[in-house]
Amino acid sequence: ATPFLVIGLFSLFIPATSSAIGTFATPYFYQDLHLSTEIIGVVTTLSQGLAVLGTAATPWLARRLTSRRGDILVSYGMALTLVPMALIPHWVAAVLSRIISNALFNIRAPLTQMYAMAQVRQADRPMMSAIIMTGAGLCGTIFSYLGGLLAAGHGYRAVFWAGAAITGVSTALYALVTHLLIAKGRMQRA
Repeated sequence: ATPFLVIGLFSLFIPATSSAIGTFATPYFYQDLHLSTEIIGVVTTLSQGLAVLGTAATPWLARRLTSRRGDILVSYGMALTLVPMALIPHWVAAVLSRIISNALFNIRAPLTQMYAMAQVRQADRPMMSAIIMTGAGLCGTIFSYLGGLLAAGHGYRAVFWAGAAITGVSTALYALVTHLLIAKGRMQRA
């Protein structure tokens, strides 16, 4: 039960960066930065294209670092990608944040799956996958709602700060908890 609980819990918080970008980047581009819908479309297309290329880095990271360490490193990277968007109210910073964040998300998702699947028996893998997907979906739902309230009161940049902070703190806790559980033999290094 330990891997299900740990990975399920952190799947509720680590995707906050993706939720912030996915829900609030386009309105921020349009309303605050006054980018045209054509430019927003080009940015979205570029970010998705580079995200596909980013996926190619997943096996390399897993071999070099292990899937757990790669997942942690990329999760920290995702938190950091929101900092320019939150800190600098300029379209260049926002576009770079969006593009890099999407690429890192496409690297992180398979690393998370690889690490999670190594923690359970093959018969339990569908349940683990369902837990990860449910956690990410709940994160998106909750963050969209609470982020909308935050954006209404404090602007989109506050939402990006919140996403970066939630992802950063939850990744640090995930790294610590999994390290301790690995040391006790209750989770695999993978």
